[in-house]
Amino acid sequence: MLTEAVQQIHAAKSLYAAAGSLAQNAVRHLGADAAGVLLYPRSGARQRLAATDDLLLFLDRRDEGVAASPRANELAPGELLLVRDTETDETWPQWSAAVHSRGLRSAMFAGLPPVRGRAVTVELYARRADGFARIGPVMAAQLATHVGLALQHADRRANLEDALYSRGIIGQAQGIIMERYKLTSEQAMAYLRRSSQESHEPVRSLAADIVRDRDPDPPS
Repeated sequence: MLTEAVQQIHAAKSLYAAAGSLAQNAVRHLGADAAGVLLYPRSGARQRLAATDDLLLFLDRRDEGVAASPRANELAPGELLLVRDTETDETWPQWSAAVHSRGLRSAMFAGLPPVRGRAVTVELYARRADGFARIGPVMAAQLATHVGLALQHADRRANLEDALYSRGIIGQAQGIIMERYKLTSEQAMAYLRRSSQESHEPVRSLAADIVRDRDPDPPS
């Protein structure tokens, strides 16, 4: 299970795709009926990276600004929170009642290694009480560490590939402008930056348009 999950996360083309793969594997292999991944910002609202069920989106809306929830605070890497039965839970009674009303009886939350310096939590839900007893805290922490590191790797690779693509497409556009208007490399880059500011369009998007044979406006 771990090998398959890590391979699929590694192969993802973006952080969202990697998180989606992680959540789907949790449903497939860990007995979860719903799973998701949350990214905790340094300030502001949590960011939803993945959800296998709209029930998690309901919880996102329900938990906005609510402190009494197991999802309210970020977890350290390897840290676990377990709700064995939402019908009898006394730690987060209002939250558990809302979850129970949607047919979910138990939940597990695990902190992953941070992504971009921000805390990440994977959340698992089951429609039966004590749905994650067979996993055990040691195994859960180990799984969280391995899949979290794979998530980090996928995000870094996607960022690198995006940066390389941007650099390549901007370089091609520079070359086109240099050849067409007999400019130096510095002048061509200054033209792209100035056009970006005037049009409020990112340099990368302008460069892509130029490479797709759209004639750039002559430099002023």
